[in-house]
Amino acid sequence: MIRFLAKIRNSLIPKTGLRKYTVYAVGEILLVMIGILLALQANNWNENRKERDLELQILHEMKLGLEKDVSDIDYNIDAHERILNSQMIIIDWMNNDRPYHDSLGNHFSISNNSTVFVSNEGPYATLKQLGIRMVQNDSLRLMIQEVYDLDFDYYKDHIVMYNDLVFNSWKVVNAPYFEATKFKFSNPKNTMPPLNPKELKSDNNYTYTVKTMAEFNDFYIRKIMRRAFNQGNLLIEMIDEELDDRGYYD
Repeated sequence: MIRFLAKIRNSLIPKTGLRKYTVYAVGEILLVMIGILLALQANNWNENRKERDLELQILHEMKLGLEKDVSDIDYNIDAHERILNSQMIIIDWMNNDRPYHDSLGNHFSISNNSTVFVSNEGPYATLKQLGIRMVQNDSLRLMIQEVYDLDFDYYKDHIVMYNDLVFNSWKVVNAPYFEATKFKFSNPKNTMPPLNPKELKSDNNYTYTVKTMAEFNDFYIRKIMRRAFNQGNLLIEMIDEELDDRGYYD
């Protein structure tokens, strides 16, 4: 193409004069510039397409991680509801004139259990590294940040606080009343019969601690864990809708 234009240019110089040649030269420069701009536009389009494909891939990986996270949270909610139930049974026994029963040993054991939560934040970490604004949907981008930076972080903070109660305050008040070999956190089926039920029942410090644990646990389940669970599920739905609308599943 360039060689063809050069032949025309050379033929125009003696025949049409400098003025027509100048007009042609300007036209030739414009054609070159247009070609460059088209090439740049094509390159930008290709880069934007790659970025959009990467965005959708990260969102899909985030969805898969969130599905595991909410499943883990759901398991933890069930576990803490069992823990709370055992704590309330112990409180009821301590507050009322009821005799000790062997089944209470199982509830003492369950009441000492706790859970952990480790979210799958690899895709979110990648997204932050690349730039969170690569997520085009404003509502989805804000929801992602809210779930990971607020809801999940708040949940993890309360895990630390609850486990601190279990392994420090709760452990201390348990020490005088239970055999060390019976004091196991990891096995909810393990029974923990108190050495002296009557003495334990009259211990105001023990009563205060178990009530504190139960109150914290109730708040933990209703306000923290359930919000993390619901928000995680909502984010999964939003990501799934975004992927579907933009043809990721086609």
